[in-house]
Amino acid sequence: MLIVRSSDIAEAFGDTSYDTANNTVRDIECQFEDELPSDEVAQDDTQRDQPNQNNQNRVGYNLRSRDPINYTELSEVHITEQMEPITYQEAVHSPQRDNWHKAMTSEYESLLNNKTWEIVPLPVGCKPIGCRWVFKLKTKGNRISRYKARLVAKGFTQKHGIDYKETFSPVVKMDSVRILLTLATQYDWELIQVDIKTAFLYGELEKTIYMSQLEGFEVGSGVCKLHKAIYGLKQASRQWNKRFSSFLYRYKLKQLSSDSCVFVNNFVDRNNVLIISIYVDDGLLMSAYKNLLSQCVEYLRSEFEMTVNEPDTYVGLQIQRDRRRGRMFIHQRDHITRVIERYVMKTRMRTYNLETYK
Repeated sequence: MLIVRSSDIAEAFGDTSYDTANNTVRDIECQFEDELPSDEVAQDDTQRDQPNQNNQNRVGYNLRSRDPINYTELSEVHITEQMEPITYQEAVHSPQRDNWHKAMTSEYESLLNNKTWEIVPLPVGCKPIGCRWVFKLKTKGNRISRYKARLVAKGFTQKHGIDYKETFSPVVKMDSVRILLTLATQYDWELIQVDIKTAFLYGELEKTIYMSQLEGFEVGSGVCKLHKAIYGLKQASRQWNKRFSSFLYRYKLKQLSSDSCVFVNNFVDRNNVLIISIYVDDGLLMSAYKNLLSQCVEYLRSEFEMTVNEPDTYVGLQIQRDRRRGRMFIHQRDHITRVIERYVMKTRMRTYNLETYK
């Protein structure tokens, strides 16, 4: 059961309570066994005490296990985590090097198209910050859907007062997400999800920052003078949020005082309402009419490159909607499965069939 505590939303739709929002959110509990067999505990201790012979000669600091992989014995979820390279050299020498190179090229072209930097000689007395590639496999369920490469600046080398001033950037609250999904279910609103591509590149920098060139994509001997915020900079998220919020203001959307990442166009008529929630670069749009959503999407596309999809996963919540029956089921099945696979807990827990909770 969900109870709305936001005065803004209550005033917006004239409802004093949403206690009737039953069957919308269900808590899924996994109950683990209290104790493990003594012989299994002893075996785990023995394995933990043995040194990892395969990592003794490995150069660099890495928190993830890089033991040899037997792909025939691992689930797809576990394989996905192990297949993500840590460095550029690992990516270009991995069996999936063609996919990773394609992902890096796509990211590099996006950076150039957004005029993120210009190559200049390094001024005397300036020290550039470093950068690195971060690789991630996007999945749907237990299947790999996309190879993603992201250029990330080493923002930990930035100096406060020289390279940046403020860093705080809000994101939508999880309570707000659940309330909005409840409203969409109760009033049968239209729902779409948008993903802003390379969102941080739209943020304008207020400080001059020099960065070393990308590994594998060097041009000449200069450095990158940044014009746009990129991932990894301490102020990147804040600059993006300021840019996106100001853009929505021009569309006559107002922030809720209870959540600065929820924007509403109409506080009076719930039939003509348009609501946008934003979590960094993931947005959730809802309205009673498709034409309002279409107009808003066209407005956003006039400024940002983005993809539009039916909402199936948002901020880690998997969404299953049955509009005919007026129900919505949200859960974290994939996250729970990944945790179980990572810590080898499949044989140590009692499982429940999620279908019985719908």
